[in-house]
Amino acid sequence: MMILTLRAYQIDEYVEHVIAKKFSKSLEDVKAIIHEILQDDIQENGRPSKRRVLTRSEFSGVREKLRTLAERILLHPLVTSATRYEQSLLKSELRGYLLAHIAQIEDSEQYFTKEIVPNGSFHTWVRTTGSSHVFVTFSLAYLQCLVKPSSNRPVTAEELYIIHDIWTHLAKKVRMENDRPSLQRDRKEKNLNSLDFPEFPEDASVAKNQITNIILYEKRRCDMAFKELEEKIGNGHQVLDVLRFYYVLTDVCGDVYTLRDISTKA
Repeated sequence: MMILTLRAYQIDEYVEHVIAKKFSKSLEDVKAIIHEILQDDIQENGRPSKRRVLTRSEFSGVREKLRTLAERILLHPLVTSATRYEQSLLKSELRGYLLAHIAQIEDSEQYFTKEIVPNGSFHTWVRTTGSSHVFVTFSLAYLQCLVKPSSNRPVTAEELYIIHDIWTHLAKKVRMENDRPSLQRDRKEKNLNSLDFPEFPEDASVAKNQITNIILYEKRRCDMAFKELEEKIGNGHQVLDVLRFYYVLTDVCGDVYTLRDISTKA
């Protein structure tokens, strides 16, 4: 997981410092490259399709960099030995993670040039672009590939649905915890923040109190889902233990972000 964290950091840095600055007028082309690299393995004449959508030389470096980063994740030995479903889910989450980074650039540009937030509500944004942009569901899909079957029984479709529901609530919680202390920095860097949405008041301290309540709501939803999952899957199941461990880590990170916000005010 430490290696994956490094990979995610490399993706963040590349998108922020290269794509956002050098290819801001060609983001549709960048999205096409992401779809090309991480396309589903559609069979053509019995062989996986490898469609190439752009050939212009100015995009060769983008394609190569993103392909290299993707292959370092998807071709990890423990990933390639995972089930086909787990590998497909990881590819889908990685694709969503990269596309959300591009969407964040587009949304930020729209907000800071036209003062327009993305269409729809804050809730819609935070459960789509906002939560996909953080490291949660992508890293959990990767972790799912690493955790090999034990003596525990396989999870059912219902249990897997609850697991993925926990992923979603965690991702929203983490995104808001990241944004809460970062409003001033994000506005300086012209990066769209959760608190920029019109649902929140202009008074930053009041807005932060309100988003804290929403974070606590998402935490309660996680706790409720964990309780139901434990009732169904049984305490001590490997999948439940790993997910709980990840949940504790996100809580620790959330506490660190909160303390950072408090120390900034001091």
